[in-house]
Amino acid sequence: MTKEYVNLLEKNPDQDPPDYISGFGYLPSSNEYKIVRVYPEGLIQVYTLGSGSGWREKGEIKGDWKRPYYISNAGMLANGALHWLDYATMKIMAFDLAEEKFEEVQSPPCFLPPGYDGKKHHFQLRVLGRFLRVIHLELDKAVDIWSLRKINSNKIDNREEQGSNQCWTWSKEFSILYT
Repeated sequence: MTKEYVNLLEKNPDQDPPDYISGFGYLPSSNEYKIVRVYPEGLIQVYTLGSGSGWREKGEIKGDWKRPYYISNAGMLANGALHWLDYATMKIMAFDLAEEKFEEVQSPPCFLPPGYDGKKHHFQLRVLGRFLRVIHLELDKAVDIWSLRKINSNKIDNREEQGSNQCWTWSKEFSILYT
């Protein structure tokens, strides 16, 4: 319609998969569509569709989260952020589309410490019914689905105080046992 086009996802023909991770999301508060990509060295770039400003650099990810070949490729959009699972560190990172910055998301209880048996435990990050979910498959035992939900933190302490003390927590929604 506008005759505008841009090559959003560059790919080096000598590499498969691409040497970056990416995600696409919609931000209702500003009515914007954004594409995010992160390169192996940690460089973060954001493209806002229709802005005409092209790719904008948003700094670098700090720490050891710089290996796209260990990270789930496509970002999962939930709660105004794109989420990726780093299989090497078992960390979930989120890029807030409004603030345009990364933060680590609290891990679900099903994530095991380093050294777990990768042949027996498999994890996937998904969005189902508006919620970020972790699917945990333990071979020959069960499939568990964990959901990240916002709860009132006052109820955690058994207090019914007024206020906006809300926090995010993981809860096991489903468990399917092997028979």
